[in-house]
Amino acid sequence: MLSELDFITVDTELVKTMLADEYAPHYIRLTANVLKRALSTACDLRLLSQDPLAGYRVQLSLTLPPEIDAPLSAADLNALFSSLKAANKPCNMLFMLMIMFGSRIDETRLAKWSHFAGEYWSIPALDTKTKQAHRLPLTGAGKGLLRVYKRWQLKHIGKREYLFAGDRSEVVSIRTVQYWSESIRFKYFTSHALRKLCRTIIADMGVDTMVGERILNHALPLLLRTYVRTSLDSGMLRALNDYHQYLIDKGCAELNKAGEQGDE
Repeated sequence: MLSELDFITVDTELVKTMLADEYAPHYIRLTANVLKRALSTACDLRLLSQDPLAGYRVQLSLTLPPEIDAPLSAADLNALFSSLKAANKPCNMLFMLMIMFGSRIDETRLAKWSHFAGEYWSIPALDTKTKQAHRLPLTGAGKGLLRVYKRWQLKHIGKREYLFAGDRSEVVSIRTVQYWSESIRFKYFTSHALRKLCRTIIADMGVDTMVGERILNHALPLLLRTYVRTSLDSGMLRALNDYHQYLIDKGCAELNKAGEQGDE
């Protein structure tokens, strides 16, 4: 395997993958440099005859023109729903949550059942890109989807702390989730495109800009945070209710089914 390691492989499999998953550039540099040091040390110890990454500079990879991320639009929803319907249940659920709430892939991957308490999905600061705790109102459609998924998980996997449990660990790996992301593509797009799709649709629906920014947990100026917490929760719930109904009207069978089964 090491004989196949070269600059292009590191760019494609490591750097671009981490960029797509929204890791910060400085963290990607640290990761690549750890790999470089490990290979250099292996050469010093005569475990390798040559260093496949000698001369590799990750900074150049970070400044290369990015691969064009095809945007998703409302016109793609039917194809997207069809891809998700054909996916395994955890894959389907993870990306449905991302579409419905505009959450980031790692925030969603790390979701625990204890985060869904009462009327909110509470994402701990440790799991967010902004390192600020985030709270999303749960709509009726969201609660129904969670109930249906929890019944499935209890029946087929057993009781778990995480929504997305891995085979050998408590939570599914980022590598597996990246594979899921590739498996649902009907054209080239990254998981981040799902957040963009959510933001675009709610903006087109006329949702207030501040409400939309809060739903996606974009960093806000310090002076606005108190205002956001006290004044925008109700606006977020109204916006998400309207948006989730829009997804149902566009043919999201998962939400329709969740609503029917959730009322049983």
